[in-house]
Amino acid sequence: MDFIQDRELYQRSNQEPMEEAADDTSWLEVGFATDPGKSGKPNQDYYGIVETVYTLGQQSQAETPILVGVVADGISSSSSSDVAGQIVVETIRRVLVENPSIPIKPRLDAAIRRANKEVFQATQEVPEYAGTGATIVAAAFAADQLYV
Repeated sequence: MDFIQDRELYQRSNQEPMEEAADDTSWLEVGFATDPGKSGKPNQDYYGIVETVYTLGQQSQAETPILVGVVADGISSSSSSDVAGQIVVETIRRVLVENPSIPIKPRLDAAIRRANKEVFQATQEVPEYAGTGATIVAAAFAADQLYV
């Protein structure tokens, strides 16, 4: 289970045809880039790719690979809104990899809720973070299902 945080193309090495790879994500190619827009403000995007699995029960040996892309964009005029995006993406990564026995949809929902709580907590504890937040977009690919 890896977390990738850079601007280069992430590509798994196994290039099986889609119909033969229904139970894994090895055939996927994922790329990402950000744009600061025309405002002239610093880019406050933070993004990552999370590889995790879904395991049916504690004793099961069967695992379904899951690939999740997450983008968080800091919102506020505060110089610390980029921190909010980082908190969001890193919290989602942590929650997704810690709970492999929970199906991906409720796990992703829980991860987003947890990220919201952690950003709010940070704004309460660090005065410089007051008024900051982040938007989020996430997509999870598991077997032949896409969750956005």
